[in-house]
Order: sequence, then structure tokens, then C-alpha cells
Amino acid sequence: MEIVDTNIEDLKKLCAMYNVEKMHAFGSVLNSNFNNDSGIDLLVKFKLIELSKYFHNYMDFKFWNADDTDSLRRNAGGDVFIN
Repeated sequence: MEIVDTNIEDLKKLCAMYNVEKMHAFGSVLNSNFNNDSGIDLLVKFKLIELSKYFHNYMDFKFWNADDTDSLRRNAGGDVFIN
């Protein structure tokens, strides 16, 4: 869970930017099984937004971690999976 705690401010900004109401981590990131080969699994609930904007909001959020400058992905050494 250290990787999430270390990046909590970035995650809060991300949630505000993409209308995220709730985000929960699950899987190995929460226990001692997490390692450099692990990904980070996130379960996301979005705020109610205009239907015509929902798809783009979701896709923009889902692929935010494709940017090499993203600190969470860089620090994790692996992928971030949005569910």
C-alpha cells in the first residue's frame, strides 16, 4: 500500500480532474505480495455527469497512465489497471 500512500496527492488530483467519486485499490498492492512485476488495480466509481461526456471522461481517465511522466506508474514499475 506504500505506493498508493506515496502518491495520494496525485491520486486526489486525478480524481478531481476526471469526476471520480470513489476509488479503491485492491489486489497485491494492499499486501506483501506486491513487487516490481505487479500492477496496481483500482476500482473506480464516477460522479454523475452528462451522458454525452461520460465516454470521453472514462477513456481519458483509463488511459491517463499511458503518459511516461505519470508518477504512480513510474514509481510502481508496472501498469495501473482501472476497473
